[in-house]
Formats: sequence, C-alpha cells, structure tokens
Amino acid sequence: MVMDAVLSFLSNYKIVDMCIGVMGIFGFVLIFDRFKALYFDYALPAESFMKQVMNLIEQDKVEEPSRSVVQTKRNLSHMSLNVCLKNQIAMITR
Repeated sequence: MVMDAVLSFLSNYKIVDMCIGVMGIFGFVLIFDRFKALYFDYALPAESFMKQVMNLIEQDKVEEPSRSVVQTKRNLSHMSLNVCLKNQIAMITR
C-alpha cells in the first residue's frame, strides 16, 4: 500500500522524468566541457608538436624517454621496498 502511494507520487508528479532530464542535461554539459577543454583550453599546436616528434624520430631518440621512465619506476620500486623493510610492512605486489 505504501509502495503504491510512492510509485503513484513519482509517476503523477513526474519526479522520475525530471531526474532523467537532469541527468541528460548534466551529460550534455559534461560532454561540452570536455570538448572545450580538449580543443580550446589545452589544445596542442599540432604542427610544431609533429615537427618535434618527427625530429626525434629522425635523430633516433625514440627510446631515450622510455628508458628514463623505466629507470624512474625501478628507483621507486627499490625505494618502496626499502621503506617496507625498514618498517616491517608487507609490500603489496602488482
């Protein structure tokens, strides 16, 4: 009986319809905001970026940044292992 009253209230006063409409509007606003951020606020100058990438490829410097990232990850894993061993905390592995 109470459930019927709640359901009739929701359908008579269009509460569910309003919630769906608000979520739709929120979705459009979110999509517009992401579009604006991607193409206007944080847009890359494509020509100069591609020239820089092509120059690095031509100079065969493709692997240098990746080596740096790998070395940084190794250093971080060694540091976390040392901290865990000093504090006798079990390390969570991935």
